[in-house]
Amino acid sequence: SLYENNNDFDKATQHYSKVLEQDPKYVDALLARGRVQIKAGKPLDSLDDLNKAQSLATIQGNKVEQAAILHAIGVAYRSSNRAQDALENYKRSLDIKRELGDKRGIAVSLNESAQAHVMLGQIPQAEANYKEALQIRQDIGDRRGYADTLMDMGNFYGDRGEQDKALQLYQQALTIQRNELKNELAQASLLNNIGTSYFSKGQYEDALTNYTQALQMREKLKIPEDVAETVRNLAATNTKMGQFDEALKQYLKALETWRSSGDTRDAAIASYDMGTVFQYQGR
Repeated sequence: SLYENNNDFDKATQHYSKVLEQDPKYVDALLARGRVQIKAGKPLDSLDDLNKAQSLATIQGNKVEQAAILHAIGVAYRSSNRAQDALENYKRSLDIKRELGDKRGIAVSLNESAQAHVMLGQIPQAEANYKEALQIRQDIGDRRGYADTLMDMGNFYGDRGEQDKALQLYQQALTIQRNELKNELAQASLLNNIGTSYFSKGQYEDALTNYTQALQMREKLKIPEDVAETVRNLAATNTKMGQFDEALKQYLKALETWRSSGDTRDAAIASYDMGTVFQYQGR
């Protein structure tokens, strides 16, 4: 619905609830209300609607809906850190999608399965899922999905400390986003991630260049938490380069942003990081 697309989750829930008052067995509305609850940060609350929808879809023999609902149940469990339960539902969804020949849906479930495998420490399985998803995206010409999977794989390798692999994947994704998809939000995220890979490699000038480009885009997009993340990354880079005064200004800017948004955890981390800079300065 329009409310859901605008992230107005309360109004979206009210809308679907009114639909369900008229027809309590409307599978699409049950699935939609469940998805809204997941997006609103209440994944376990979604399971009543999703399980009811799954029972109805099974009775009706609608396999397309069954696959979609099982996938949503998997997302609910993964969002609740119940990775094994998530995997079981992703697998059931994946089996139906393979039977139906739904290649785009297969790729989506493989991406989600990879993240659940990572949560369980099952790294080879996660890597295999990502690679299969990437190949499918390429085969069906899904350029947006291909770029998204490249970024997910970059994050996967970056988290494992394989920064050269991560950088190669990020750069491929960035080229597609810049030249074909024109998605500035994705470009900013990729530039930020490229900066982080360079930072991890100790290439601080390259990190600074990419973080600076990311910040320019994020300030233009006016998403405060994204701006604060990149500002903190710039501060950490400047600290490594001995630019302590600049680092302190940036940490303070990030700190103020997080305090304003009520993000006490990130605000506390920024305060701690500022203390580290003071130590470097001998204060």
